[in-house]
Amino acid sequence: MMSALPPDRAGTGSGLQSLARELGSALGIAISGSIVTALFTARLPAVLRGPHPPTTVAAAERELSASGPAGSGLRDAVLDAFTGSLDAAMLVLAAVVVAGGALVVAWYPGRRSRTAAGKIHP
Repeated sequence: MMSALPPDRAGTGSGLQSLARELGSALGIAISGSIVTALFTARLPAVLRGPHPPTTVAAAERELSASGPAGSGLRDAVLDAFTGSLDAAMLVLAAVVVAGGALVVAWYPGRRSRTAAGKIHP
């Protein structure tokens, strides 16, 4: 981006490039966090997402330990829900990266195009 600008516009270009990077990072974090949260809560065992779910980690641990041997099964289900939601979020983000890369390749300004007559235009 910076190489496409004249030297007197370098400050503006640098600022816009920094803005794009920061905005992309913030949106990526927000979107991935939303995906993980939505999928994680949907995949939790029913006892942990019922009408009165535990509000703290300590309360959830007390509930798991109070359920005896079944608590270890719940703990595994929670871990599976968490890792499954992270896996799904990473797949969505990977698809976004691939789509973004395809858009850059398709519309990159420096590419040359051919006309019907076969001449190359920059």
